[in-house]
Parts: sequence; structure tokens; C-alpha cells
Amino acid sequence: MKIMIKMQVYALYLGVVMVLSTVSAVAQKPLSKKDSMNIVKEIYAIQDEHAKVWNTGNIEAFVQYYWQSDSVRFVSGGTVMYGVHALRERYKKNYPDKAAMGTLSFTDLAITVIDKNNALVYGRFNLDRTEGKRTGLFTIHLRKMSGVWRIMHDHTSV
Repeated sequence: MKIMIKMQVYALYLGVVMVLSTVSAVAQKPLSKKDSMNIVKEIYAIQDEHAKVWNTGNIEAFVQYYWQSDSVRFVSGGTVMYGVHALRERYKKNYPDKAAMGTLSFTDLAITVIDKNNALVYGRFNLDRTEGKRTGLFTIHLRKMSGVWRIMHDHTSV
């Protein structure tokens, strides 16, 4: 039953993103292929930076890539969490030191540019730690606000 509810919530989220992207597409002129490719390159670089920050062991800096709001949403392990403070505390609890954090990399990235200020990123995270490797899939919704890309929604599964 819980899985069905989670799937419905996720399907609703994707439906909202699709509707918003359609409304956005109608309201804005379409991006050129060049502009879309530039955004994709920018997001690849951001994902690379994000992993490098994690690998320094600095959770505070890692969380700065998220929207600094009570409305940021993180979905993982069967729970939905709202707010950057709760997200930060979750990371600190689950990864109390650099050894627990290990080395992070992202692979299999697929970036969908919705418009000049919104993109979806699908991919795999790989965490190499002394206690063992961990891998899973993620989907993030990035939004460009004041010239900076921020994670608005993160759905990660292990």
C-alpha cells in the first residue's frame, strides 16, 4: 500500500512538472539547440562540482546546491522530507564523518532541459566507502534562480 501511495505521489509530481513545462513552453519562445546544449553542459559541470564538494567531506557546502527553503523536497527510503534544514540534518546523521561519506560519483546522467530555468536530471549515484559500495538512482529537478542552479526536488532510491 505504501509503495502505491509513493508511486502516486511521484506520478503526481511528474504530472505537475509536465504541465508546468507545457505552460512554460507556451509562455516562452523555444530554446535554440545551442542554448539547450549550453544548459546541458552547465548542468554536467554542476553535477561534477557537487560530487567533488561531497568528496571533501563538507556537508554544509554540499547542501548549498539545494534550494535554501522550507519547500525543497527530498524523497528517499520511503519518506518525503521538506526543508533544507531537515535535509542537512539527515545528511549529518547518516554521514557523520568523511569516512562514512566515502567518495561520490554520478554516472548515466540524462539531462532534460524544460526551459531556460528548469531541467530534470536522471542518473545513478555511486558511493565508494570502506564499509562497502552503495549505488542507486536519482531524479532531481533543477531551477535557475538569480543566475544559480538549485535542486528543488530530489528523489533518490538505493
